[in-house]
Amino acid sequence: MRKSEVISLGMVLLALVFSIYFYPSLPEKMAVHWNLEGEVDGYLSKQFALFSIPTISLVMLLLFILIQR
Repeated sequence: MRKSEVISLGMVLLALVFSIYFYPSLPEKMAVHWNLEGEVDGYLSKQFALFSIPTISLVMLLLFILIQR
């Protein structure tokens, strides 16, 4: 693996570690979208809200690595 791939993987793993660390202290329902007035109009479960970004990032990273090869 190239240095940039290792750094990217490290960043994804760091996001996953933060998600796992903060998981117990967050509410079950998390605000994820606000309207123009600043009012919350979208909620997700904390499982999806916390783990979707690291999961999507990992999938994208793997796709980019595979596409290059």
